[in-house]
This record gives sequence, structure tokens and C-alpha cells, in this order.
Amino acid sequence: MVAGGTERDAACRRRGYDHRAVAPGKHMHFFKTTSTAEYSVPISSIRYGGQELLNFATVINPRVPGRMSWIPGIIDSGTSCVVLPDSLLSGVLREKPLSKFVALFFSDPLYDKTRRLPLQLSIGHGKGTATFDIPFDAWWLESDDRPCIQASPPGFMGILLGDVVFRALVIQFDLTHPTVPIIGLGQRNRHYRPVRWGSNWAHHK
Repeated sequence: MVAGGTERDAACRRRGYDHRAVAPGKHMHFFKTTSTAEYSVPISSIRYGGQELLNFATVINPRVPGRMSWIPGIIDSGTSCVVLPDSLLSGVLREKPLSKFVALFFSDPLYDKTRRLPLQLSIGHGKGTATFDIPFDAWWLESDDRPCIQASPPGFMGILLGDVVFRALVIQFDLTHPTVPIIGLGQRNRHYRPVRWGSNWAHHK
């Protein structure tokens, strides 16, 4: 992090992130984890090219009456890609998310990779929902000429958000209250550099 700066810089350091790392015009959104056993956030929508990949069988979450449907998205830097269900999750969904993505991306010329479309993740529910773009460059493996999107293991009732998401978003883990962690997410400023070019730190690194 760059030394010095404004009062706003100091406030952001106290909060655990540098506001300059967040894309201009965007800000951090904070979510309580959906579990005390994992760092997961409620995902209510994943869209590709305007098409919904998470078509829930009901708009009401049966686990939390009165809340919109969602499934947990586990934020895991030990996972390389986005790992999506390729099942109906025992009736939670109407369509298989990975199968629908594959059909859109590889079968329909309208969704050719040259359009470089982002994945759009909506996290939260109700007024607390925020939508983030996962740019094409973050989820496409240029060297392998394939998407970094995989099928989840059978019976796994969630989504794994791996390194793909860490490349696209600023992610903060707030363990001030360890039993109820807070996850901060913000669209990453793709021009952000943690040190000034030419500084002794940058030169040494």
C-alpha cells in the first residue's frame, strides 16, 4: 500500500482495503457469511450474455422464508476456477447451470468468445443485492483456449468462487467477530498498482 495519502486513505486502511483498488465509481459491499464453517456469500443470480444461469424453482428461499432464493458461493483462493453445479440441486433449480452456460457459449454463434462477455454475479438478496462483473479475461484461459469454469462434485449444494473471482474483485475478509465473518467485495480497479512504480519497494521486488 502506498505510504501517506489522505484521511480517506487512512480510513480505508483501518477498514482493511485501499479505496484506490476499487474501480472508479464503484464501492465495497459487505455481506455476512452464510455459514460459520466457510467463507460463503449468498448468490442469487449468475448471468452470461443476459441469460440467467441460476433459474430457481421458486423465488422464495425455503431455508429462509420471506427471502429471495440463493445458493452459497464459497470464496476459496485454493480453487482455480469458478465451479458451477451441473445438476438441479435436488429440485432447487429448473436448469443445470453449467450445461446452460456450455450451450450458450459453444453452440450459439451469438455467444462466440470474440464478444468477450463477462459473467455477472448478483450477491445478496432484496435491497442488499449487488452485482459484479467477472471480465472475460478473468475467466478465459488463453493458453488452453477454454473457460476456467468447471462442474461441481455430485451432491455439492453451492458454487466455488476461485482465483477467477480474486482476479476480478477486491475481496476483504473481516474477522473482527470470528463467529460471524463479514466479506467485503468490490469491483477491482484494473489500473491499480499497490506501489508506485520507481519506488524502492517496487525496484527491490
